[in-house]
Amino acid sequence: RATIETGRPALLTEHGIYTNERRIEISLADWLHDPGSLSLGAEVQLKGLKALWISAFSAYARITYEGCEAITTLYRGNQDMQRRDGAPAERLTIIPNGVNYARFSALPRAPAERPTIALIGRVVPIKDIKTFIRTAAILRQDIPALRALIMGPDDEDPDYAKECRALVQHLNVQDTVHLTGRVKLDDYLPQIDVNVLTSVSEAQPLVVLEAGAAGVPSVSTDVGCCRELILGNPDERPHFGPGGAIVPVASPIATASALKTLLQDRDALIRAGRALQARVKAHYNKPDIDRRYAELYDRALAQQSEPILLAG
Repeated sequence: RATIETGRPALLTEHGIYTNERRIEISLADWLHDPGSLSLGAEVQLKGLKALWISAFSAYARITYEGCEAITTLYRGNQDMQRRDGAPAERLTIIPNGVNYARFSALPRAPAERPTIALIGRVVPIKDIKTFIRTAAILRQDIPALRALIMGPDDEDPDYAKECRALVQHLNVQDTVHLTGRVKLDDYLPQIDVNVLTSVSEAQPLVVLEAGAAGVPSVSTDVGCCRELILGNPDERPHFGPGGAIVPVASPIATASALKTLLQDRDALIRAGRALQARVKAHYNKPDIDRRYAELYDRALAQQSEPILLAG
């Protein structure tokens, strides 16, 4: 409406894709009923109601896409969803997240006395902290001196944090796994050998980029654009090589195996860290990203206003 009334161009930036998030929410919603108590007829009606809501949100998205001059998102997978939801292909642009490469690349590497892996993030179910804890328990069998840090706030879901601490006790890995709470990342990154993501859902996690800028490789689940960040696009030129490894979701055995490969081969570990660092510098450096947004906004600001006069 603002575009119609003012004649100014509209720009849209989607990090999480609106329609996809609404589809997930609606598909999971109980909507004031006990699903187990539904008759067949009521269940059919409910499915129809959910489909109606999904169609409504999809229509809102199509209207928004049609009214926007430029539509940006973080990575190719998101862009594919935008295109499927009706966004005109010629208006789509990818502008990824950016991090302060100068800041993180300047951190002095100071490897810890013990081989160290870290999960940097909130202690919440979507990060699947329990898989990280189980991974550490498996990996410790081959690397007894292992240190595994869980670095992030633990007050968002106290019950889940309590379960994670109980799992540490149950697996008898108190000497290996440490929940640090909220920390200053710059103080810890120099000590970390490998950054680990066990998340069940991500978009374009900043922590992979920040660790990569510091020369720390990552082992991550195959979610969002983590594969693209760590292994690079198929058309990446020059191709920097793998900056770590990609593993299946909820697979502590596969995660431990990938970490073992890196931790037991110092040369491979260093190569992976340098590859990810080079990729971040080339494609995800914040000044470059800021410049791309500025160019996009400048083009829009330079356009003449052409408001549409509405009758009445």
